[in-house]
Amino acid sequence: GLEVPVSVNISRYNLLQPDFPDMIERYLELFNIKEEMLELEVTERALMWDIEYISGVLNTLREKGIVISIDDFGTGYTSLNYMIDLPADIIKIDKSFVQTLNSKKGSARVVEIATDLAHHQGKKVAPEGVEKTETLKFLADTGCDIAQGYLFGMPQTAGEFGVWYENYPAHISRLWSDAGLGD
Repeated sequence: GLEVPVSVNISRYNLLQPDFPDMIERYLELFNIKEEMLELEVTERALMWDIEYISGVLNTLREKGIVISIDDFGTGYTSLNYMIDLPADIIKIDKSFVQTLNSKKGSARVVEIATDLAHHQGKKVAPEGVEKTETLKFLADTGCDIAQGYLFGMPQTAGEFGVWYENYPAHISRLWSDAGLGD
């Protein structure tokens, strides 16, 4: 009974299926799901197989209102040149940078640069692997739009999720306060 966005990882094999966008559209209709409630995540690695074809497929999906995110960004497969033209709404910065913000000076700089570049391209930034409130504060101060990681919640069953979701506003408010970010 909850209406929450769902993120689904897809592979290059999915993207190379000739009828993939139509199949997604049929499933959305079958299950009565609004397009904007579905986010399809594709890794940088998947993009490299046939970037022109896959970009075309991703553009078709975006035109249908589906949210597209590039997962594991910064792992070395996509040049900055491709980031400019990627048909994506969200760039998810790989957790290898996020989890080493305090131990590797270069990681913080990569996050800052990727965030700035993504914003200049009209994309949102979602760092992965956020586990500490001080990391959340740095990311918020850097301008990241959203974040994901165990700090927000651990994997759970559907039943556990319902209870967690009911308490989510209080949980997020507490995280924000702990990170010194106010309301």
